[in-house]
Amino acid sequence: MTHIDLGYDTDSIVKVHFERYERKQPTTEAEYLKQTSLRKASKENISTAMNASPLFTAWNYSLSPYEYFTESPVLFRKFGETNFKQLYCIPITEEEIRFHGFRLSQGRLWDADIDHEGEAKLILNQKAMQLFGLESAINARLEPQQPLWPRRDLNPYQIIGIVEDFYCGHLSQPVLPIAFIYGETYLSQIPLQAKIAPGHQKDAVAFLEKLHNDNADGAFNYTFAKQEVENLYKSDKQITITYSFFAFMAILISSIALFGLSLFDIQQRYREIAIRKVHGATHKEILLLLLKKYIIILAMSFLIAISISYWGITIYLKDFAYKANISSWLFIIAAIIISLISILTLVYQVKKAARQNPAEVIKSE
Repeated sequence: MTHIDLGYDTDSIVKVHFERYERKQPTTEAEYLKQTSLRKASKENISTAMNASPLFTAWNYSLSPYEYFTESPVLFRKFGETNFKQLYCIPITEEEIRFHGFRLSQGRLWDADIDHEGEAKLILNQKAMQLFGLESAINARLEPQQPLWPRRDLNPYQIIGIVEDFYCGHLSQPVLPIAFIYGETYLSQIPLQAKIAPGHQKDAVAFLEKLHNDNADGAFNYTFAKQEVENLYKSDKQITITYSFFAFMAILISSIALFGLSLFDIQQRYREIAIRKVHGATHKEILLLLLKKYIIILAMSFLIAISISYWGITIYLKDFAYKANISSWLFIIAAIIISLISILTLVYQVKKAARQNPAEVIKSE
């Protein structure tokens, strides 16, 4: 899952929080203006340093697409229709939409020269386009059920562009119908994100640490966008490791049990094997005779295991919007591996029994 195309850029993107903690609440206008001035000066210093640094190819303050808030959908309807449908509205600027590398499918992206906050314009993803049954979404219009801040009217929104679908959060969840509106993400702790120039990761982190220490409070911490995406699947990896461990233990215990069972069973048949050898039976004939019983047992066991495994995989994947098909090769390869382990275990015991001297066996009986 960590290698799938998410629909946006994550490579070489570093994230850092630059925060100014208020030592005390301002009690006078002068204190408030002083604190505001310090925050503004810090922002300006950071912007100047980042713009001048050759260590980065782009930067801005923004959330990553996997952090988008998708808990409060907004109702829209196609212009002229009656049924409202859910869209997830994300405020985003031209700088942000280009930074994340969203891929344009139709129309255009934001242009800060002609697009402004509060205008009735939308950029949809392909999922939203399909939701409203739009063949060509350019210049189509959607009506909101309620006014979207900062607007106070219900005038229809014009669609100016379509971007390819992208994933918000875990891949077990479906692609959501997204509508971008032009605007800043109004959050108090938006991180600075920057794309590091190739070959400058170590220098870039050192630069950001110094910049943070000069213009922000608290400890310097940074993360990489790609690592954060991988962390979304940390529990899935742990589950995979756990299942693999118990599968290995199950195979090991089964092999030991099969070895013990075959040893006991074949020892009970030493006399029968000896008599058959006296009557001219070859090693191959004895081997096939004794293996036949266990092959039937293995086949029946495998049929039961297939049914239980298929049911278990289906139950585990039922909440995943995107999942791999359960291929027959998965069970065929498992059958080959288990059969090889089992047959090798049995062949050792059978050959050992077949090599016994019939006279010695009959005499001991």
